[in-house]
Amino acid sequence: MYTIPFGLGTPVQMFNVVIDTGSPITWLSSSSCVDDACMSATQFHCDASTTLNNTFNASYVSGQGVSGHYVAETYTIGSLQFRGATGIVTQNNAQLPAKVDGIMGLWYYAPGSAVPILNVLRNNTILPSNMIGVWLQSTTPHGQTNDTPADAYTAGGEVTFGGVDTTKFRGSINYVDCAGKRPWSIPVGGMTVGGTKINANGALAAIDTGTTAMLVPRVIADSINGAIPGSIRATQGGLWYMPCRGDTEITMTFGSTTVKIPYIHLALQSARSKTLQGDYCLSAVMFPTGQTAIIQEWLIGDVFLKNVYTVFDFGTNAATGGRIGFAQLGSSGSNGGMASRRASISFVQLAIVGFVCVIYSIL
Repeated sequence: MYTIPFGLGTPVQMFNVVIDTGSPITWLSSSSCVDDACMSATQFHCDASTTLNNTFNASYVSGQGVSGHYVAETYTIGSLQFRGATGIVTQNNAQLPAKVDGIMGLWYYAPGSAVPILNVLRNNTILPSNMIGVWLQSTTPHGQTNDTPADAYTAGGEVTFGGVDTTKFRGSINYVDCAGKRPWSIPVGGMTVGGTKINANGALAAIDTGTTAMLVPRVIADSINGAIPGSIRATQGGLWYMPCRGDTEITMTFGSTTVKIPYIHLALQSARSKTLQGDYCLSAVMFPTGQTAIIQEWLIGDVFLKNVYTVFDFGTNAATGGRIGFAQLGSSGSNGGMASRRASISFVQLAIVGFVCVIYSIL
């Protein structure tokens, strides 16, 4: 998971939250919540906050969820400060990693809403440009075959509110318009695995910073994993395993941008098993089963996003749902200077925390 420091209230209370373009609600645990998940996180003391009448229920596809009420409070994100609505959780059975206190929901609703952060920023003309740029640090840099993932809580990239960081990419940003009423969802242009074309059948993909892996329908998961030499399907569930090392080339295309996913990223090095045939790793291409809902569309998470610079633009095509841009990573992707207009744009360093797949549906 990729997290940022987030402040709420006056005086400010600081938290560590997941940046999640796959969720609309920003939430933290209340100091009055006694559930185990609340007690293991930093809790928000809302005695001085303005409580709103609205309540909320956020349900994970995994069957976990949170519920509570909204408060109106001052947000602090990097150099930004503005007023917004935050979900304060009073019942919590969502299992987040240790030291992760909540979720920063970065959906964009085209018609407008008082809850998602990006709608608040757009409606109040706070940013110089209505966009955020996301660069996710890879735990295994390009060109390396290091089997040991980075330590948890290390620096993990950067999110830019109000523009892009030009030091993190090269060339132009190629944009694809989002589908209406499908937050941050764009058509899948194509995919190849070892030269084999995967039939996307006109699928839409939600580009989701809060999902670690790639969640797709069963037939797609079987097609992708089945094209990887040596891959094995688990006897139960929608999981596949693949040799931890390999050279199969995997590409994904959105619009005019084709991105190569290194094999070592698709073979999740943090989930390894030793077999008589050698080390096998969990495949990042999954079809959720069990308590989870059936996945109809693709959810493309960090296994893809850490190989490209991504822009979530909610100022262009805004009436329909915005657009998503992709650009090739630059050579200074790990140690670059900041873009121009630094005083107007908020740069926030990300941290990498644990390994979790999170998918949301809102009741």
